[in-house]
Amino acid sequence: MKVLNEPGENPYTSARTTITAGERLGFRPGSIIRQTPVQYFFNGGGLGDYINYSAAIVWLSENCPWILGTVFTPSFFVPLLRRILSGKLRWQVLPGEQITYDRSICKLAPELELNGTNISPQLLNATGAHLMDLGFAYYANKNAAPAGWTLPALNFSEEELPLQLRKLRGQYVVFTPGGVTPTRTVFGRHLNPIINFTVEQGLTPIFLGKSEIGGSVFPKFASDIDYGKGIDLRDKTDLLQAAAIMQHSLCVTGVDNGLLHLAALTDANIAFGYTITGPAFRGPRRRAGVTKNIEVARKKLPCINCQDHIKMLINHSFHSCLYGDTKCVDLLFEGQGEKWKLAISEFNKKP
Repeated sequence: MKVLNEPGENPYTSARTTITAGERLGFRPGSIIRQTPVQYFFNGGGLGDYINYSAAIVWLSENCPWILGTVFTPSFFVPLLRRILSGKLRWQVLPGEQITYDRSICKLAPELELNGTNISPQLLNATGAHLMDLGFAYYANKNAAPAGWTLPALNFSEEELPLQLRKLRGQYVVFTPGGVTPTRTVFGRHLNPIINFTVEQGLTPIFLGKSEIGGSVFPKFASDIDYGKGIDLRDKTDLLQAAAIMQHSLCVTGVDNGLLHLAALTDANIAFGYTITGPAFRGPRRRAGVTKNIEVARKKLPCINCQDHIKMLINHSFHSCLYGDTKCVDLLFEGQGEKWKLAISEFNKKP
């Protein structure tokens, strides 16, 4: 037996673990290594970012058994990540508010400057990589997720549904109308024809979303959407409840938002719309479930998925359209939402 960390090399703990899967992990069989407490911080992103980052944390829990991990996240994400890491005895999840010391994100990391002023503390971000690959770069020191690696898979029982939805199981369509940027925000002219189609098909529209996420993100909900034609559960669920509702739906619809990534943790059917970024960087890598991508062809709009293709356009935020409109959103719903209606119809085909 070989102790790979001698006493004194690590000031945090004297506990050790024996590497039993040595060959797979790159160690000689029977190697003994000191356990090391490591803290990980989820911040600076939204729900979709954190869900994809969690795939890297699961990988670490399964491939680095010497790590005693603590993940600090915004409070709203704590219950979901705890469920994802359920059974990972060396890992705990705490609210970021419990951090009790000063720290700087990306300190001494590569930076960009414009005339001596820092403009970006990190060269790799969500405009240049798939969110899951980004999580592996940030937290697991890997330049991409391992081939075939997927989001964690969660399963919610029918008993976890609100009582009013249990009798509708599989007979409702979830709409996620909230948007945090103009380039991913929908209005009544986009959704109302699809809501009407849903009702005509004998299905119930369900509306999910939060008007405040983590105290700093405030999704906008258009007032001209026909919420009254379905069951409006906005601001009435937490993440676990929302995930259960989406899992037991006929399908979930929306434009590149965190709830779609939450649905991708389950086997829910998803109609996933893309505007400023496409499936290459945002498409959920799932273990189960069907995802239908709703896209705009580049021949119709050359700037579609602009965030993926335009690089180093200093001082431009893709939250707003470079051309001052949101043509990408309008084209996504052209023909009275024809693409979305087709997706719902296909999901509604009886076996």
